[in-house]
Amino acid sequence: MEDAGRSNAVSGLVLTKNEEEMLPGCLASLAWADEILVVDSGSTDKTTAIARAAGARVLHRDFDHFSAQYNYGIENAAGPWILILDADEVLDEPLQKAIQKLLSGATEYEIYNLTRDAYFLGQRLKSSSWSGEKLPRLFRKGSLAYQGMVHSVMDTDGRPIGSVDDGRILHYTYRSLDQFFTKMRLYTSLWAKNAHQTGKTASMPYAFATSLWRMVHNYVFRGEVFDGAIGLFLSTTAGIYTFEKYMRLWDLNRQDALRRRNGGGRP
Repeated sequence: MEDAGRSNAVSGLVLTKNEEEMLPGCLASLAWADEILVVDSGSTDKTTAIARAAGARVLHRDFDHFSAQYNYGIENAAGPWILILDADEVLDEPLQKAIQKLLSGATEYEIYNLTRDAYFLGQRLKSSSWSGEKLPRLFRKGSLAYQGMVHSVMDTDGRPIGSVDDGRILHYTYRSLDQFFTKMRLYTSLWAKNAHQTGKTASMPYAFATSLWRMVHNYVFRGEVFDGAIGLFLSTTAGIYTFEKYMRLWDLNRQDALRRRNGGGRP
């Protein structure tokens, strides 16, 4: 680990919980960074041991939602520049070199987009639903913060964003269908709870129509048709995901109505 106090020093930030399978590759692609900071939310496997063996600084924070985890990591990072990776992501070599070259001199922007391509069940995906996405993952500390309980959104406060065009973040998403459906259930539950807290409502017809549109939109307009059988599966499950999250919200609304009808008692 180099001097994280330099003006162009980089802290690589990774969130973890039970990521022993994918974490070594992620950390290896950050080995050039001045600091690697891992924020762990209670791993019971070898995740933290792997992180420390790779020279990472490990902090623990109980998980409530992703944005809070990211913001905690940003606050505690030592370097003035932050580079965020998920534990199942890897910087390819051209992107590593491009970032180092960028930060070796004066920078025009405080925030830079990096391009991400995805793998699903070992297949590299072509569709715009999964690959070619530009994400503001490299930024000067204090230039952005995360918002949102489910899919975290970066609030850049209107700052202009540059782009690192060489190389890719390689996202090795789901390695098994069990992992995929487990994560889908988590996300639909978190989404429904957050939407319910903000006063949103949903109906069965709306859930059905929206899920059908999501499936067609992803398959045709976002190009999942070009990913063959995997693309058809992903479009179908995108529709199921959409249907499930709105039905979970509908059920929370239904429980509210029953409580009011019963005078605040059990639904």
